Amino acid sequence: MNSFPLGYFYIVSKMHGLVIDIRDSENATVDSKIVMNSKKLLSPERDSQLWIHQDGILTNKLTGLVLDIKRAESFIAIFTRESRLYLDHIKEQETDQRFGHESETGYIFALSDPEVVLDIRHEDTNKDVRVMVYHKKPIQKASNQLWTIEPADPPKPIDSDDENEDDGKRARLKAWFGNWKGWGHKRHQVLAEADLEEANKKVYKEKKLGANCSRRCI
Repeated sequence: MNSFPLGYFYIVSKMHGLVIDIRDSENATVDSKIVMNSKKLLSPERDSQLWIHQDGILTNKLTGLVLDIKRAESFIAIFTRESRLYLDHIKEQETDQRFGHESETGYIFALSDPEVVLDIRHEDTNKDVRVMVYHKKPIQKASNQLWTIEPADPPKPIDSDDENEDDGKRARLKAWFGNWKGWGHKRHQVLAEADLEEANKKVYKEKKLGANCSRRCI
């Protein structure tokens, strides 16, 4: 049911192939709006389009902030009671910040209410269209509510030192050193202490090997 992978990924619309992004990503901050955009393939430009899942929470790679559901503030939205997606810090009660993904269908739903799902507003196929949440529609009519989760990078071959370490675990260890700004004091939840110790040893070893190689090459 909940099929988010380990490591960073794109959230791609099955309707038109655009991906979830941040509006004006160069100035992204708390309350930045979530929109659709063309997929970017290179770093760091693509980082605003990459997300990582932890305990239902989707964290943006560029900002370290998390995906949040809030009531829209426009005059019309006050009457339509629309709720849309924004960036925010993690809350003590993450009711509106936790999501699941049905890989069989493609719905991304609020864990607090699985009948509320991510929705491209008005089924608009243009870029910069807002992403909101809406009541789940029958799958035959839900093209703007269906998503594919695409890993940011293909699996890497297992080297001799990592033969007992699967791709998912390596992705998680690597991602820990990314941006978790929005998690505040809850950052320690991202990895168990044992995994964190292993990650630090791994980075130290890689730096040491790199330094030895540099000396040999001089």
